[in-house]
Amino acid sequence: MNARPGQRTFLQGFTHYFPDQGCRSQAASIELVAPPRGGRIEQRREFKVLSGKLDQTGGSIDVVDGCEAVKKDSMSIYYTARPDFSGLDTLSVAVTFGDGSTVPYTFRIKVADVERRQAPAVTRAPAPRDGDPGRAAQTAREAPAERAASTGDFLRDTVRHATPTSRPAAAIAPPKAAGTTETDAPIPQPPAPRAMMPPPSPRPPAMPQL
Repeated sequence: MNARPGQRTFLQGFTHYFPDQGCRSQAASIELVAPPRGGRIEQRREFKVLSGKLDQTGGSIDVVDGCEAVKKDSMSIYYTARPDFSGLDTLSVAVTFGDGSTVPYTFRIKVADVERRQAPAVTRAPAPRDGDPGRAAQTAREAPAERAASTGDFLRDTVRHATPTSRPAAAIAPPKAAGTTETDAPIPQPPAPRAMMPPPSPRPPAMPQL
């Protein structure tokens, strides 16, 4: 049986039916014995047309009994391989039918190797020639950096060739008027002491009264 990575593949449906009773059917039960190593399985109960029977190795056996085109109550198995898996995968189940019998089945699934997309290699573009529009775009991108470098060089050259200038002389106080010297300036005097009132005169002694 063939499958593709990442795609769900129908393996088989299992049912127990009676051709002599109008193709009456009953879904079987499935037990997983050995899971697949490269994917996963899914069980689904559904009415499905099953045109044959299976042997113990999962091979199909054609049976002509008048129920080939009749949808039967069945338990189906679906297999999905991992997207990164390829090669041979196997799984084993034990199927119990309506009459009580249990039959083991082994499925061998060949998963195709799908070509995986690869990212394109990054190549270095050749240097554009003069007159090439790509050269103009590259020049436009490099222009800010060149302008910044030119401005820095200009400032450094200006500082390097600048001539230092002397500092301006300190401001000189205006000359004093002729005939005046520092000693002629009036000397501040301390304030005059305040006048104090004379002390009160002593009172005359008291006279005896009659």
